[in-house]
Amino acid sequence: LSAADFREVWQHYDQDHNGYIEEQEIDRFMSDLFEAQGQILSKSDCAGLKQTLLECYDVNRDGKIELSEMIKILPVEDNFLLKYKIQNKQLTYPNFLRIWEFYDSDGSGVLERSELDSFITDLIKTNKVILGGHCDGVSVAAELPTLKH
Repeated sequence: LSAADFREVWQHYDQDHNGYIEEQEIDRFMSDLFEAQGQILSKSDCAGLKQTLLECYDVNRDGKIELSEMIKILPVEDNFLLKYKIQNKQLTYPNFLRIWEFYDSDGSGVLERSELDSFITDLIKTNKVILGGHCDGVSVAAELPTLKH
């Protein structure tokens, strides 16, 4: 799944654009997933699978899927920021807006925690690729210096 495809999927299922895929949105996601395979889910099967999905991927146990959790369900193959580094594109205002709009998945004009986490993770991976390093299992917290007030 490309970053653009992932973003499209996210926006399709996060219908209220609040940055989460919640109860009914998860039901729709599960139904569509099985429908694409030619299977129809009963309401009870959907409820059971939704519970399993939440148990496996809802890390903070809030009963909804946020962006960082969805990436674990539908992994993204490419790094959105890397496209700008490899293609030697300058960070022009239009390019900045494309990057911002990609990571501001709920369109709020602010990068919330999960959106910022995705941006920082891609930024770290991009810099490691450009500098010749590797970043298997990158942990954003482990990569950033401790900030003191």
